[in-house]
Amino acid sequence: MMNGGFLARLLVLVTASCVAACGGDMEARIGGGGTGAPMAVGLGTVSGFGSVIVNGESYDDSSALAFVDERPDQATPIPVSAIRLGMQIGIEHQSLLISKATVAAEVIGPVTSVAANGLTVLGQTVRVNADPARPTVFDGLSMLSDLTIGSIVEVHGQRAANQDILATRIELKPSGHRAVRVAGTVANLAGRTFMIGGLVINADAAASSLPMRRWRTASGLRSGPMRTIPAARSQPRSCVSAGR
Repeated sequence: MMNGGFLARLLVLVTASCVAACGGDMEARIGGGGTGAPMAVGLGTVSGFGSVIVNGESYDDSSALAFVDERPDQATPIPVSAIRLGMQIGIEHQSLLISKATVAAEVIGPVTSVAANGLTVLGQTVRVNADPARPTVFDGLSMLSDLTIGSIVEVHGQRAANQDILATRIELKPSGHRAVRVAGTVANLAGRTFMIGGLVINADAAASSLPMRRWRTASGLRSGPMRTIPAARSQPRSCVSAGR
């Protein structure tokens, strides 16, 4: 089990809905007005392009603003062209026209163990998909054996019932990459600490108000003397459906 000492403190950032894992069968709609279709939001896996295909559905990204949710103080703007196959992205769209797309990895951090069919990152068990129809995308590596202990990776995927991450994408980051992130459900809540997977998180604020089994994202900076960025944001987590 990895404790909070390695990361100093991880700031709790994202309050999410009761959806514990996204299987591509759910979407939230957030209003509507006038004669237009309601705005819809959700989270899904990028499975193709032209424009961008999420969970098998083609969305128009010609006017989209894109961001990556990595730093704890704010999402960072990126070009739409930076969105890659296998990434998990949250989108806001109206009639399949995307207004905002946010890339959201499940975990970013150092590798602590590597096996034939998976690895461990920040206390999170990651499994690769052996299905040739939907293989895990590798970026910066060709196979898991290319990774060493301490390699920094960005993992996109969805949680299984046992909270393992079923990876849709594993990207090797530069060794000097400092941002770390983990998203998952709250467990073992005690005062200011709780767990996501095998990682103990020491929250800045009392954690007693965090509902058990609800989704949270914790982020921080990895460096010599660790520090926490004092910022907090909240947003729902939902899933983009196919065939809308």
